[in-house]
Amino acid sequence: MPVYGQNEKVNRILEQEVIAKKINELKLQLTSSPQILLEPSQKLPQKSLVIEDDKGKTIALMVPKDINFKRTGQLKTEQFGAIKIGTFVRNAMVYDIVHPKKNYGLKQLAIWVSTDPTNFDLLAWKKERPGRLIFKEDRDGVIGYELDYDVAKQKAIINSVFCLKYKKVGQAHVFVFADVYRSQFGGNYDPLKEMNEILNFNCLMLDNIKIQ
Repeated sequence: MPVYGQNEKVNRILEQEVIAKKINELKLQLTSSPQILLEPSQKLPQKSLVIEDDKGKTIALMVPKDINFKRTGQLKTEQFGAIKIGTFVRNAMVYDIVHPKKNYGLKQLAIWVSTDPTNFDLLAWKKERPGRLIFKEDRDGVIGYELDYDVAKQKAIINSVFCLKYKKVGQAHVFVFADVYRSQFGGNYDPLKEMNEILNFNCLMLDNIKIQ
């Protein structure tokens, strides 16, 4: 291999090491000084509601009394481990929350359903990305950050904040999930305040949605 090729490879390795170091430093910083600010959980009045997987099998839910669900009319795709779920993905259904006062569009919590026969391992999912940092978890859900590296600013950043609840119902994987991305806000300002506002709404819904 020519010397310039070796140097280029070494430089790429060094660059990746620097990026990994900065992301790990941000992880430590967020562990000691969290930037996710959650409001106290509230118990909302409940009602029963049924959705279906792509095979027509019903999935029973307990949900906040004021909301409903509808098949999404937006183009959406998410990946949970090896399971891909989206608007035009085989074996998949996506349901949006219909709330009387709130509509955060693509940032809002949705229910992602798949009858893909692939297994899903929540523990493996939590560890699958080096930039994924768990802020809070219990038997009902997981809340956390997705960290990334901003090349232009040469620093690690909070790329998104997410919340997730998962349950297997019959042959269906049911994910109650939202990921609020920094890039969804545009501009050059730090949108963390708005990200926290939407995350709190999503977590309120998450806490009050029970998969039967």
